[in-house]
Amino acid sequence: MKLSGPKTTLVPGHGTIIHEADIAPYRSMILDVQAKVPQMVRDGKSLQDVLAAKLTLPYGAKVPGGLAPLPAGLGTSADRFVGSIYAELKTAH
Repeated sequence: MKLSGPKTTLVPGHGTIIHEADIAPYRSMILDVQAKVPQMVRDGKSLQDVLAAKLTLPYGAKVPGGLAPLPAGLGTSADRFVGSIYAELKTAH
């Protein structure tokens, strides 16, 4: 965020191209979801339960890409992001 400017374009390895104004909301979403998924795993929630919670939904208007209002588990970028956090946590336990 410190290196970006008003004309910065970020091209991730996966996901949507974003601009400088998108960085802070995107970071907030990542940190929020990374904080919520571990608790859901500790509570014994399945992957489908976690996806159905639509943890990225509050960020849909603020974060570009992949947050389409599709049923959970249909392979949106949001599902892949949340699913990868879930899988990493389940593997660690």
